[in-house]
Amino acid sequence: MITILFIILNLIVYVLMLLSGVDFFAPTTLDILKWGGCNDTTILHGQPWRLVTAMFVHFGILHLLMNLYALYDLGSTLERIIGKARFILAYLATGIFGGLVSQIWHLGTYSVEAGASGGVFGIIGVLIALLTTKLFPEEVRSPYLKRILGMVVVNLVYGMQTTVNMAAHMGGLVSGFILGYGLYLTMVQEKRSKAVLLFIPLVTFFSVSGTLNYMRGSDSVKFDGIVSQIESLQDQGEKIKDQVPWEEGGVSQFLTAHMIPVWEKQKLLTAEAKGMNLSGNKAKYRDYLEKWVELQTRKLQVMIFKIEALERNEEVHLYQNMLDQIENQITQLNKEN
Repeated sequence: MITILFIILNLIVYVLMLLSGVDFFAPTTLDILKWGGCNDTTILHGQPWRLVTAMFVHFGILHLLMNLYALYDLGSTLERIIGKARFILAYLATGIFGGLVSQIWHLGTYSVEAGASGGVFGIIGVLIALLTTKLFPEEVRSPYLKRILGMVVVNLVYGMQTTVNMAAHMGGLVSGFILGYGLYLTMVQEKRSKAVLLFIPLVTFFSVSGTLNYMRGSDSVKFDGIVSQIESLQDQGEKIKDQVPWEEGGVSQFLTAHMIPVWEKQKLLTAEAKGMNLSGNKAKYRDYLEKWVELQTRKLQVMIFKIEALERNEEVHLYQNMLDQIENQITQLNKEN
């Protein structure tokens, strides 16, 4: 069965993760990303395939076993009902839709997504849709529908109290429910079967493309661009430091001419980010970055004043005290963030 194949693939990935040194109970987000998990940054920078690979990566053994139990219980049932080809399309398409909804919902939070639950809830959605049709006799339909709906309610209650990715669950559930009626048509009207089955991957493809375009226009993605520019300017600053003419004199003029503009550009970028609509970790990082760039710019300016004083053989005690205070502020800022 295809269900068993999907389960084996999940187990293989998890075993390989463990063999590479990943923690048995609690892999880090970096581990998850390394093995195919996704977040908005990765899928927006040329790796949309992670929406699929993320379905086979899990945050620890408990996360894996819960998803695989549900996949076996519900997936094997659905596969027998709709057949292998329809099941593959349903599982992968709803898993992708669950991932897309999760990325939109968590856009700007650096949240990493992984797990089979989007596809599992897609299976639940398909089953709910089929159980409302005449595909099943009434004596089967009613009790099984109650069981499935009970699972959904329990998950909703549980998800509100934990860190469960409810966005992925709901994305998979709703897309599965809609898809279920399309699959029903292919089962009762053979002439429409090929057209509907072809329609599913096309809709999935255009949904992924449209979602990525929407995300690229968001303030969150624009902020990522600003962060990238700031990092580039910092690299530029490091290269300039290597060119400072310490032995030849004129250090203060060199720093004023070459280093100050680099930090002033960073201040302009943080000012641009200040008006962006960000939330969660990105909002916190934006605030941190603004303060950090301001302190580093002040530090450089005071350092230049100190060097000028040294060049004139004047007292530098006052400037050194100011530098110490700024350095303490930077240290405190880094601790808080």
